[in-house]
Amino acid sequence: MIRLFFLLFVSAAFSQQISRFDKALIWRDSLLLFSSDSIYSSPISPSRSFSFSSLPLKPNKDLPVLKSIITPLDSQIYFLDGMGGGVYEFQKDSLIRIDKSYKHRMQIDATVFVKNDTVFKYGGYGFWSVRNFITFFDPNTKEWEILPAQNSDIIPGGTIASKYAISSDEIIFLGGEKLNVFDQVDFSPANEIWKFNFKDKIWTFLGNSTLNFSNFKAYVQMGEEILFLDDTDLTLINPFTNKVTKFNNTTLHKKFIVTKNLMPLYNNNQFVSFVSSSITGAIGIEVRGRDEFFGPLLETSKLYNDFNYFWLLLVLPFGFAIAIGVKKYKRYQSRANSMTLEKGGLIYKRIYYSLTVEENGILLCLLGSDGVETSSIMEIIENPNHNYSHNMRTKNKIIGELNYKLKTILKINKDLILAAKSDKDKRIIIYSIDKTFFSY
Repeated sequence: MIRLFFLLFVSAAFSQQISRFDKALIWRDSLLLFSSDSIYSSPISPSRSFSFSSLPLKPNKDLPVLKSIITPLDSQIYFLDGMGGGVYEFQKDSLIRIDKSYKHRMQIDATVFVKNDTVFKYGGYGFWSVRNFITFFDPNTKEWEILPAQNSDIIPGGTIASKYAISSDEIIFLGGEKLNVFDQVDFSPANEIWKFNFKDKIWTFLGNSTLNFSNFKAYVQMGEEILFLDDTDLTLINPFTNKVTKFNNTTLHKKFIVTKNLMPLYNNNQFVSFVSSSITGAIGIEVRGRDEFFGPLLETSKLYNDFNYFWLLLVLPFGFAIAIGVKKYKRYQSRANSMTLEKGGLIYKRIYYSLTVEENGILLCLLGSDGVETSSIMEIIENPNHNYSHNMRTKNKIIGELNYKLKTILKINKDLILAAKSDKDKRIIIYSIDKTFFSY
């Protein structure tokens, strides 16, 4: 298992030639480098020198290590499939899959983070829509589960590739890209900032930022802070205190190597950076304490406007107007919290979810009746080239997948489509659907 990770490293130490394509991370106060066929490890010592040991890594045709999302937990390291729910562990010299999920392609470019030794995902793109909820991998069920936000009155619209800052009870998402709900392939920079409280299960909208996070070339996740880098400045953001601090670059930053896999890392008040030698062009490693990493202070500002004008309405003596507004809001919420069946898909909270022809037909059939016999479902999905048993298996599969999709959209645990024996003839199966979740 992964906790035996370092016991398997060969005893010989050597100077590792770092490639721009290597993936780097810090785990248990050691720097790990992942190449396509090896894993290298070196403790981050007080002398700030690095002496690497290595482990061989067999290629995995389903998930090449350099295409995985490498996620260090306290107890182990996960390798995640960015196209779906796949979760792998390093065992002996191979990546071994441990999950029971499938490549659903519904959380591409999701934001991955770790809390309490559990890996989470927020957002992500798939099926021409963006997710606006948080999921987590349950090591007991070996499946991804939804983290409910049942106490929230509002929820975010969803983003891809957001950055985050995290504390003991809360996480704040910022940056990334949002989807144009009227054009499901049109993305633009997201400037909304949202906070989620893990204890209370509540989303809070903090405000809009004037920063364009897409202008930065790299970032460093620092717990409750995030450091953004560009060619001239360092921008340190603490969204919990609503503070942006800008610093000048130093000569160190001019030597940075910044790729998708090789970004500066932060651990125990130290920055570990990858730099290019001006003489040989080889990639080296520089370690700097927090106090010596930043250049001169340039300015401080707010990340977002934290004055909420809506609170002003609570103290204004316009009870009648507020009552009308509340009534309209409840009507809007009632409609917003229901799914609407459209041609080719569903609309929920102004997000479009595509359906197959068979799924669309089954929903139309179920919503138009209080109970539907198996024969009516078979008329929708039956393939005349298949025998009865094959068509029945197809029917069960489609209904199962449709139930899973509806649960994922609504973030609930119960199936909406149910099957029961007929009161008149126990040989006949009647299908029904919970219509309270639909507006039609």
